[in-house]
Amino acid sequence: MAVKRLRLQLNRRVDSLFVGAYKSAFRGAGLEFEDVRPYSPGDDVRRMDWKLTARQRRPYVKVFRESRELTLVLVLDVSASMRACGADRLAMTLAGALAFSAIQNGDRVGLLRFSDKLESWLPPGKSRNHLWRLLSQLHDPVGKTSKGTRLQAASMAIRQHVSRRSTLCFLSDFIFPIDESWPVLCRRHVVHGLLLCDRHDQLSSGDALVDVMDAESGRYRLATLSQLSQQGDEESRLTSLRSGGSPASLISTTMDPISALHRHFLHAENRR
Repeated sequence: MAVKRLRLQLNRRVDSLFVGAYKSAFRGAGLEFEDVRPYSPGDDVRRMDWKLTARQRRPYVKVFRESRELTLVLVLDVSASMRACGADRLAMTLAGALAFSAIQNGDRVGLLRFSDKLESWLPPGKSRNHLWRLLSQLHDPVGKTSKGTRLQAASMAIRQHVSRRSTLCFLSDFIFPIDESWPVLCRRHVVHGLLLCDRHDQLSSGDALVDVMDAESGRYRLATLSQLSQQGDEESRLTSLRSGGSPASLISTTMDPISALHRHFLHAENRR
């Protein structure tokens, strides 16, 4: 019943305007190498073929063509911290909207769920039946025995399962360290970071002590409200994601999810 309700909701909300923004933001993400040619003034230096340039002693650039279909992989954090703040339900809606848009655009879409390990992997597909399987998997309970979240767990799974250059959309609270695996992913793929949070849980700063439980370790400790507020500094996490090479946006449970995705796509297109 929950899957049917989500599908009906997406049918109403994911309109032509949203799909157009999705298509515009991801245009060029499915580039495939085709040939090399001599460098011409105005060519993008990021496409230089440095090895051939060194051998021939004259500059060459790589020529790419846009493949007819794009592969989108939804990388979903299913750790305990996501459930603790209600971001897991927001992630389901956003992932469903992205999957729906991909299928409408004729793209392939897959789903990778992780915590401190790979929880599940659904290879990319593009049929309506595949969309139904993906939406069903979004509601399968996984990650309840996880001890935390590790970016390297997702990175290793992506290296194992995603061989071609693809578009990766991470949906997470990103409370784990953004290590060197993030810029590596951004060089190999087109990566989008969607930082999810619950604005209802935002705390004002102060020195009052509260007893808090870590959602992932299950341990209790004393902390001040100001310390908790610093740990919830979403802006620093966004900066880390962007400095690694990806467009990143904050989406909270108080926002309209489809409108927030639309704004993210427009911002990503402007960065190109």
